[in-house]
Formats: sequence, C-alpha cells, structure tokens
Amino acid sequence: MNSNNCRQQIRLAGNAAEALGASRMRILMKEIIPNSVSSVLIMATTDIGNKILMFSTLSFLGLGSAPPTPEWGMMVSDGVDYFNKFWVSGFPGLAIFTMAVGANFIGDGLRDLLDPKLRTQF
Repeated sequence: MNSNNCRQQIRLAGNAAEALGASRMRILMKEIIPNSVSSVLIMATTDIGNKILMFSTLSFLGLGSAPPTPEWGMMVSDGVDYFNKFWVSGFPGLAIFTMAVGANFIGDGLRDLLDPKLRTQF
C-alpha cells in the first residue's frame, strides 16, 4: 500500500510540474529522483544481507567460486569435517550472521532516518 501511495504522489507531482511548464529533465531532477532515492537506498542496504546469505549458501553447497578463493560458506563447509573444533566453522558462520544482521540494521536505520512519516517533530 505504501509503494502505491508513493508512486501516486510522484505521478501527481510530475503532472503538476508539467502543467506549470517544467521540462522533462527538470521534473526528473527535482521531483522523481529526490522522491525515489531513499526507497532505492533502503532496498539496496536491506538486500545486502540477503545476498550475503545467498552467496554463503551457494558456497557451502560447493556452487561458489573456485577453491583457492576464500569464501565464508566454503569455510563453514570445511569446518564440518572438524566437528570437535567448533571454531573452524563457528567463526565464519558468526561472520556471516554478523554481516547479514548488520546490513539489515543499517537498512532499518536508513528507513527510519529517511521516512518523513516516522520522524518526530520537535
């Protein structure tokens, strides 16, 4: 529902600016890009955590880069053989978890910072 409202507001602002005689480039630079940058930035930072998990999973399954390239998923996969030495797979797994959760927290923080409806008025 929120994306539909945002899309409608951008369309209305573009139509209003066009009715006032603004060129297409001015509408793009003054109305569309400023209203969409925050959404793109939030989605990009939120997707970083998902991509880290996806690449780690593929690497764990052996579908990642070639073996000389270090990858966290491959490190976790190699640590499965050393079950009594938890740190061999535990620390790369902890790094994957930390990076994914950290990227999601950054995305949530940016959403809170850039969303005008969530700002408190002083």
